[in-house]
Amino acid sequence: MAPLCAARLFAMNALEVTPISETFGTRVRGQQLQNLRAHPKDVETIQHLLVHRGVVVLSDVNIDADQFVDLGQLFGEVRPARIKDKSLSPPASEYVFVGRRTSDNIPSKLTRADVAHIWHADYSTAGPIPKLAAQYTVNVNDGGGWLSFADMRKAYATLPPATQAQLRGLGAVHYEHPVGVDVEPPGQAAALSWEERHKGAIHPLVMISESGIPQLCLPARPDSPVQGMDEKQSAAFLELLWSHALSNGEPWDIEPKTGDIVIWNNHAIAHKRSEWPLDKERLVWFITTH
Repeated sequence: MAPLCAARLFAMNALEVTPISETFGTRVRGQQLQNLRAHPKDVETIQHLLVHRGVVVLSDVNIDADQFVDLGQLFGEVRPARIKDKSLSPPASEYVFVGRRTSDNIPSKLTRADVAHIWHADYSTAGPIPKLAAQYTVNVNDGGGWLSFADMRKAYATLPPATQAQLRGLGAVHYEHPVGVDVEPPGQAAALSWEERHKGAIHPLVMISESGIPQLCLPARPDSPVQGMDEKQSAAFLELLWSHALSNGEPWDIEPKTGDIVIWNNHAIAHKRSEWPLDKERLVWFITTH
């Protein structure tokens, strides 16, 4: 993927477009971000960036929860939230997952909403993987946590041809551990039995994007079953693939600021989240789309 020419895109519309890294990730600014529906050409630009750059950060945005859902609908069908939050009213409450901490509501330890140490694609354990995911940082203290991304298209493209051939037709079970991908780092949570690990959604280890680009699709848990392999073989194979992906997927980090909406291609870009420090306040909204 060639580096993005920010100046050329800037001349095409009113958006200020700045590459974050040489190969993927782009920051976008512009007053029209407050009402993208009224600017279809800008929507097309952002859609193009999501396809080719993987991650787009819309900065300096100030919208309410209903407008956030409306923005998501410009890029796909917004999925209902798995956990409803009483702080929002319909229709936003049906779709927006809320992460919140205030100075008068600080837990004694990290909770499931505070951290996702493990590289993953959102909701891969529950059926079809959402196409896009978006996080809107409504309000946050500085130092309130990082998002990390790795390009699984680049990871696949740099695999040896023999390994690419081995992957064809292979799938893996994406099972949900009781602690999710949240508090415990990989290997620290108690392991489930081999039989329990077969209860989950099965996805191919290689997915093909709408533009025809192959991308690795790896289960978050490295002890997940790979079809046609026993427990030992699965673990060794997934360890090899994840090690390669994180060495060749060009991982990078971003600390979202107040007013940032981070949108990423949930099929092609693996991500993880660092812990929100217990002394930091925050209000974050999250949606996914098909």
